[in-house]
Amino acid sequence: MRSLVDGLKSYAHAVKTGLTLPILTANQLIHLYSKHGLIREALNVFEEMPERNVFTWNTIINAQVKAKNIGCARKLFDAAPQRDSVTYNSLLSGYVNHSGYENEAVEVFVAMQYESDKARIDGFSLTLMLGLTAKLGALSYGKQLHSYMFKTCNDISLFSVSSLIDMYSKCGSFQDACAVFSACDSQAVDLVSKNALVAACLREGQLEMAHKIFWRNPGLNDAISWNTMISGYAHNGYEKEAIQLFKLMAEEEGLSWNEHSYSSVLIACASLKDLKLGKEIHAWVTKKGAVSNPFISSGIVDVYCRCGNLKYAESVHKTIEGQNPFSITSLVVGYSADGNMLAARHLFDSLAEKNPVVWTAIMSGYMKSQQCDEVFHLFKEFMKNDVAPDALILLNVLGACAVRASLSHGKGTHAYLLRIGIVMDEKLTNSLVDMYSKCGSVSYAENIFQQCERKDSVLYSTMIGGYAHHGYENEPLLLFREMKVRGFQPDAVTFLAILSMCRHRGLIKTGEEFFNSMIEEYNISPDIDHYSCMIDLYGRGNQLEKAVGIMGAIPFEPDAVVLGAFVNACKMNRNTELAKTAEEALLRIEGETGARYVQLASIYASEGKWSEMGRMMKLMRGKEVRKLVGCSWVHVGSQVHTFTSADSLGMQIIYTLGGVARNIAECMSKLGAKPNLISAVGFDMAGNLLLEHWKSAGLSMEGIRRHHIIETATVCHIYDSKGEVAAGVANVEAVEKFLTTTWIHNFKYNILSAPVLLLDANLNPSVLQASCRIAAEGNTPVWFEPVSVLKSRRIASIVNYITFASPNEDELIAMGIAVSGADVFHPIEKSNGCLKLSLEAMFQRLKPAISVLLDKGVKVLIVTIGSNGAFLCFQEMVNIKKHVGFRGKTHPLSFRKELFEAVTSKCPQNHAFNSFFKRESKSDLFAVHFPALSSTSVARLTGAGDCLVGGTLASFCAGLDFMQSLAVGIAAAKAAVEVDSNVPAEYSLSKLADDAGIIYAGARPIFCPSML
Repeated sequence: MRSLVDGLKSYAHAVKTGLTLPILTANQLIHLYSKHGLIREALNVFEEMPERNVFTWNTIINAQVKAKNIGCARKLFDAAPQRDSVTYNSLLSGYVNHSGYENEAVEVFVAMQYESDKARIDGFSLTLMLGLTAKLGALSYGKQLHSYMFKTCNDISLFSVSSLIDMYSKCGSFQDACAVFSACDSQAVDLVSKNALVAACLREGQLEMAHKIFWRNPGLNDAISWNTMISGYAHNGYEKEAIQLFKLMAEEEGLSWNEHSYSSVLIACASLKDLKLGKEIHAWVTKKGAVSNPFISSGIVDVYCRCGNLKYAESVHKTIEGQNPFSITSLVVGYSADGNMLAARHLFDSLAEKNPVVWTAIMSGYMKSQQCDEVFHLFKEFMKNDVAPDALILLNVLGACAVRASLSHGKGTHAYLLRIGIVMDEKLTNSLVDMYSKCGSVSYAENIFQQCERKDSVLYSTMIGGYAHHGYENEPLLLFREMKVRGFQPDAVTFLAILSMCRHRGLIKTGEEFFNSMIEEYNISPDIDHYSCMIDLYGRGNQLEKAVGIMGAIPFEPDAVVLGAFVNACKMNRNTELAKTAEEALLRIEGETGARYVQLASIYASEGKWSEMGRMMKLMRGKEVRKLVGCSWVHVGSQVHTFTSADSLGMQIIYTLGGVARNIAECMSKLGAKPNLISAVGFDMAGNLLLEHWKSAGLSMEGIRRHHIIETATVCHIYDSKGEVAAGVANVEAVEKFLTTTWIHNFKYNILSAPVLLLDANLNPSVLQASCRIAAEGNTPVWFEPVSVLKSRRIASIVNYITFASPNEDELIAMGIAVSGADVFHPIEKSNGCLKLSLEAMFQRLKPAISVLLDKGVKVLIVTIGSNGAFLCFQEMVNIKKHVGFRGKTHPLSFRKELFEAVTSKCPQNHAFNSFFKRESKSDLFAVHFPALSSTSVARLTGAGDCLVGGTLASFCAGLDFMQSLAVGIAAAKAAVEVDSNVPAEYSLSKLADDAGIIYAGARPIFCPSML
């Protein structure tokens, strides 16, 4: 029976006439039905047969296996009275080719060893089991099968050598695969075995070995051999060799190209961006009618996309019937590279099913265009699919976190990686270190770096760059030395990070050493960024002649980056002639951009050539040149807000002159004190304004350091439409960088004779320590003002010197963690910026951190809690002035007596408090809550904390007790929020005393041992 129609006719005739089909005819009919998928009909014939032979059983079992009815096949196998190797192999193939039946396959294979000769294991059985072993990666079992083959047959070539080679290569034992091939006589090796080994070599990246095997007995090669080699070359970075072999295949071997040839060579064309060859192949496949093949058409689209010819790519894509995810992925990549994310997203959204490749493509596009919010949004969507992301997706997400400097997103992504058990390879580890560094969390980056067991030069360079970016001086140099000791070669990126650190720290000699070492010792040619760093380094170090020398030594035409650095160096060294020449060169390179005109105008202004400056600005307006608008973003709560200078979002942006200590000193001077301020300012407009302001306030200028490269500290506050602070950005590098230990030692006598030394955490750690050591020599109490959550951690190295500290609740938690070394304290939850707990519950949440700081040596903590007032926390509060050595250093004549008299009249000493404290043990914790007063109007909140400290210090030094002083400080903070400046222009003593009286009267103990 040759056709299904013949079979149906024969069966119908037998049924109609009542004839019984002969066994041979019935077997043929079962085979015919199963061949056409008519399993039910085949089973009917089988069941109606009065007699059956082994072929009958084999045919029906095989039919059930092909129909994936494995359970039914097993029942028939068990019922078969006679079995041969075909019977076993039929069931065995069903078990092997369907997942979940691996144990049953082994069971059947083992049973065959005990059967009679006609049902014993044969070559087909072994081939099936080798395939199963390869699928499972069970190398040890595969070796047992190999051993069995040797034991049961003298000539290995009688069995399928290709199956052995395939098994070893897929199990990762490439050497064994080669050994099997080498053990066979070249004439005995069949083409299938040869192709299998070539494919295995290419999979393992052993291209040289694959090449040798391919050209061994070349007459044996067929189209599969050639296509395998072409594909291997194309996928392993040997695109030119792939194209060469592609041409050789047709020209010299006379073999016809097929869809595999075309799709492989198109991959090579795309990688090389060979548009000419891509167009030729496009023409060939169109002529052959193969362009409808989805792999070929998507390959053509990919070539056009990689070559930037999106119009051709679109036209080919439109000819493809139905959805082709490969083609769409290529277009998404092409549109993304071209910056057309709208078109890319439209195609992405059109896909019903999205594979990891297209997810990676769209995220990569958004990442390159720095649309980080879209990356975060897409990643959330991806996670809903319950599919583990690949490394490329995660690299894009971590990259977006780094660009946005979004630590919360970065930590969330890191936690997700740990939760799902992603294997941390070198690229992911490097991205995590880079992300944490750029998000400002150097300690997290350092932990990941230290925990990595397989460090490489890239990881070292990233960590060095992280340290350098945050102004660390010793760490980058130590890590560079460690890198060399461990045998890793630094590259251009490593040296750029070191030079960047030298530039910011003013290390001219160190920078020169590394720059010369890069060229002479490591034979690395400096690029534009290295030269820019050196020019800027010399400019900041007042060595303009060396910057000029570097400019002359650059072996290529300087670009805008180098010229920009040189302009700044000239301006810092007040060489306006050179600056103008460089700026004019910039104007020729960059064209008539607004930034260039503004720079030129600035240079003329610095010379006092106001007419020239006016001419530049007029020229800029006449040519309708606009300065490029910058974009900024702020992270508020769980949202990131992006805005430009042209936006009108109901927000208000206010710049103020920065410095916490400056605000405190100004507040104290307004209350009659004469504090000595040690600070740093530049020769800029902001610096001049500050000096004039301080002089008018009667403050000493002795401790102010001025330098031409200092940029005076400024703070930018962003207020939302409700008038509340949404975010703040401070530039206080001047204080941290230029207030050195040497400068501080110049004022050692001032510190020793002062009634109190206030340190704000903007100072770098070495200066904080040096200042505390000087204060300790004269028993001068030290007041630590944390400034911010991040900088509050600097208390860890000086906690044993601190008498007073004034953190808010978040800074308190950070300080507790820093001094204890344990992340066991948790911030208080807030709703819309407001604390949600009662005062008692709030204190209980803060008490562990308070106790740790007091136990470590801090004598008094003022924990500010916003509109809820403040907690005054202490141990041994009785006669605190005597305890801290304060009274002997007060200078009543330098303070206004009016302040003392006005406050004491409204805040009589609370004897009830004093007797209350005396009843308690001196080693116990006490806490008093001071309420805040509601303001009639809120103009600005930014100076309130500084005025609280300034008011408290001025009052304490004037002779008031600490309870009275803190009441004055809170009253001073209230006055500050009602004016449009950080510190009020003047204080009304009567109003201040009235408010202090109300606050003082409202103070109440919130914790002491007897309340337990």
